[in-house]
Amino acid sequence: MRIARIAALAGLAAQAVAAVGAAESAAASAAGASTLFGAERTTRMLTAAEFKEAVSEEWERDYAIMLMASWCRYCRQFKPIWTAVNKWFGTDSTLEVVMFDCEAAPEHQKLCASVGVKHYPSVLFAGHGSYHAADPLSVALGKVAKGLPPRTVMYPGDLFFESVRDWARTMRFLSRCSRWSNKLGRALGFGGGAQGSGSAAAAKATRLAAENAKLRAAALKEAAVKEQREKVESSNAQIAAKYATGLDAYEVLSSLDYGLTQGGAPGKGGANLTMPDGAPSLDPEAVAAVKRCVTELTAQYCEARGEGGRAEPHCARVVDCWKTGFQDETCRPSRCPLHQPGCDVAAICLHKDVLTQFVNKAKKEDEARAAKQGAATGAPPATEPPAEAAKAKAAESVEEEDEVDPAVVAAARAASA
Repeated sequence: MRIARIAALAGLAAQAVAAVGAAESAAASAAGASTLFGAERTTRMLTAAEFKEAVSEEWERDYAIMLMASWCRYCRQFKPIWTAVNKWFGTDSTLEVVMFDCEAAPEHQKLCASVGVKHYPSVLFAGHGSYHAADPLSVALGKVAKGLPPRTVMYPGDLFFESVRDWARTMRFLSRCSRWSNKLGRALGFGGGAQGSGSAAAAKATRLAAENAKLRAAALKEAAVKEQREKVESSNAQIAAKYATGLDAYEVLSSLDYGLTQGGAPGKGGANLTMPDGAPSLDPEAVAAVKRCVTELTAQYCEARGEGGRAEPHCARVVDCWKTGFQDETCRPSRCPLHQPGCDVAAICLHKDVLTQFVNKAKKEDEARAAKQGAATGAPPATEPPAEAAKAKAAESVEEEDEVDPAVVAAARAASA
């Protein structure tokens, strides 16, 4: 039974080879010598992605590729011949005669090196079969480098029109025979090898599915980011409306020289300090609280902006400005250096409720720091008369009632453009 199947396969293969040979002869006779100027075919330039597919994936199409460089004088001389080869094949859709610029980009250089290019121009054929794997003698003699794509073979002859054309025809014929043999073998139950159309289609489907999954994940992520930004913008609008001051917090700080001078004296820049209209009267303690509030909310705004925040120059230095006490002049802008959403967030620092919260926060931190230092030195904690303690407790209860909604700072953390 097995012998009969092998005989049948051999007969079918012989018929296929005969059919391909007849087709070749018919094409050659129809083309004739005048086919040098036959059907118009455009000799296009492959992209890097197309080149990868041509030499590594199994298609129903073969490729004859001229590997060149735009600066190569010999490539320019050979190009008309390569165009004539392309025209000679006329309307044959199973073979694409193309070019690839090996020097157009670093990726192109790596791709050309991967197929063994040693000079320009070179001609490469990519088709069905395993040309190098079927020629171990060439590999052993060093004529073919190891690790080259198995379905490619480099043209070894002179770059004359007839020589290149006949070599491309031969390679196309061998590729067709391999493809027919593969299909017949699969039809008769002999598998068909690793380059079977079924396995190639499955591999391509797997790759496309993986790419689609990545694109889908990126789209979902972008949609989630967009939805979050819309929520943040809505929340920011509500917060800005609730605690709006109509002032520029940076302008107010600039008018006070960011607390670096006392009593409204000229700052380091030599300008006279004038408070904007409507700005609250701030003592040194309040100025420090505004600086801290503006710094924290600006930093949170920039962090929430992500890539957009990194595009705003002040975002890159706001934390360092706080650490260095705003000594550098770039840390003391006279106007808000942020986009409008960031300026709106910073402006709430001048609202009395928000300012009170930051003043109280600073006081509590100072008290905790003093208590910690006292414990370290063994000194007893400071005490105050009962009457003063009662007053302080009553004031603290009033301040707690006036504390701003924690959503103020939380909303600023998520601010975006």
